[in-house]
Amino acid sequence: MSDWTRQTIGGIECFILPAAPGLLVAMLTRNDGASPPPWDSLNLSYHVGDDPARVNENRARVCAALGLRSLVTVRQVHGAGIHEPGLEPGTPDAVEADALVTTRPGVGLGIKVADCLPVFAWDTGLSRVGIAHCGWKGTVAGLARLLAEEVARRAGTTAGRLRCALGPCICPACYPVGAEVIERVRQAFPGQEDLLVGLDGGRVAFDIRAANRRLLAGAGIEEAGSLDRCSFEQPADFYSARRDPVTGRNLAVIALR
Repeated sequence: MSDWTRQTIGGIECFILPAAPGLLVAMLTRNDGASPPPWDSLNLSYHVGDDPARVNENRARVCAALGLRSLVTVRQVHGAGIHEPGLEPGTPDAVEADALVTTRPGVGLGIKVADCLPVFAWDTGLSRVGIAHCGWKGTVAGLARLLAEEVARRAGTTAGRLRCALGPCICPACYPVGAEVIERVRQAFPGQEDLLVGLDGGRVAFDIRAANRRLLAGAGIEEAGSLDRCSFEQPADFYSARRDPVTGRNLAVIALR
């Protein structure tokens, strides 16, 4: 399994997973952007109250630093939709979806997160890559597995020739959930009560990382690396919607070189 490394590239601080030559797997920190508080500073979302001009500037900095021809993002709706952009990337966030796939070198696929888990997937032949936004709703819908199946199908390969990686997300200690989530988790993961973690005061948390890891492993997909950090507990690096109701969004990016 490869290790994520913290790097500063073109003035942008990020974590990089050196998974394979010709592949970019990156997790941007919240630093080195143009946005003021409370979005300080590399906010990549247009939908949290930040000035769109500053978001545009932040996107331009990311593209320049990572050597991307374009950056494709979608309007995330906590669903299970998967989008493949066409020849032209189009308007940012014009399409509703929570996962992206592509075969096009130089096209960065971006997922915005602030506690949810970004899941990266690619085939070992590097013909296709994908990325998914997995909050609790996407997790119980099996979005990580659906993304991997789509990458394999479109690449004309099998799950055994896929690799995946997991970015940062909120940890169970910081993620107590209510009765609806508990019930949905039990329906989606029958007999897997260990995904529901007991906290002080009788509260119950959901382990999003463990659930998605289980989905991918159950499909026969090998994990290349996990950036096992809690977004809630590390405010210097990551935005957290649970910690800060008004805040920005980190960007997870995958691309073929």
